[in-house]
Amino acid sequence: MTEPQTGPLRGLKIVDISTVVAGPFAAGLLGDYGAQVLKVEMPGVGDTLRALAPHKDGAPLWWKVTNRNKKGVTLDLRQADGRALFGKLIADADVLVENFRPGTLDGWGLTRDWLQAINPRLTILRLTGFGQDGPYRDRPGFARIFEAMSGFTQICGEEDGRPLHLGYPISDAVAGLFGAVGIFAALHDLARNPARRGQEIDCSATEAMLRTLEFLAIEYDQLGAVRAPARAIAANMPRRATSTVRPTASGHRSPPRRKAFSCGSAGRSTSKRCSPTSASPPILPASGTTAPSTRSWAPPSAG
Repeated sequence: MTEPQTGPLRGLKIVDISTVVAGPFAAGLLGDYGAQVLKVEMPGVGDTLRALAPHKDGAPLWWKVTNRNKKGVTLDLRQADGRALFGKLIADADVLVENFRPGTLDGWGLTRDWLQAINPRLTILRLTGFGQDGPYRDRPGFARIFEAMSGFTQICGEEDGRPLHLGYPISDAVAGLFGAVGIFAALHDLARNPARRGQEIDCSATEAMLRTLEFLAIEYDQLGAVRAPARAIAANMPRRATSTVRPTASGHRSPPRRKAFSCGSAGRSTSKRCSPTSASPPILPASGTTAPSTRSWAPPSAG
């Protein structure tokens, strides 16, 4: 990273010691909005995402995009010298992001009390599979486990077929989003209450998926209904065009049997009433999209 950071979070300092996708995704989102993110990796092995294909000229492509906008150092946090240097890194940081199993950092002497004795205002995001307490706290986990346990895998795939894992670990991204939102909330609270010490955020990937899919729980609780895969869901929505995909003569896949719907050209409001057409609606060009707002934000004053 050679260019100075810009954006509404410029000046915010993040220390990211997490690995693989979910934690680095959360820290990367903050970097996208201008935060200064320092990636800390274990000497020799580094982040295990580095080993995940694909690679080009020896460079891990997924690792590169997940950890963009970050500077990097190596530290062995298990060693006394590494802990001493780490203490200097967090002394002026705003946020620490970690995703080790609960108790791992404590075992290395990096407890919350140790961290906040150095920096009382440090916000700590702990992103794990099952949270910091409870019967599953010590279990390892990856995206497919969280997606299956949340019910997401069950609603993917074809009617009467097996549950389907998607080609991307969506629960890692969802957990990372929830982690980033938790950081924003904690920093907002700290700005309104400067005398408080930084918060410790317990973000569970499984619980993040359950929150995203909460419609499954209320449908079962109130209606006794268990969601089926996509094709069966589409059949139960008579007012909507069929939402499954089918092969077509052109090789593309589009909704069958029903007339397609056109909602106007790119840039026009999609809230207007759609009208049926005999042809499939065109794909909107990229020029018709709008970027999210990046206006600077300041928290309200206390009181």
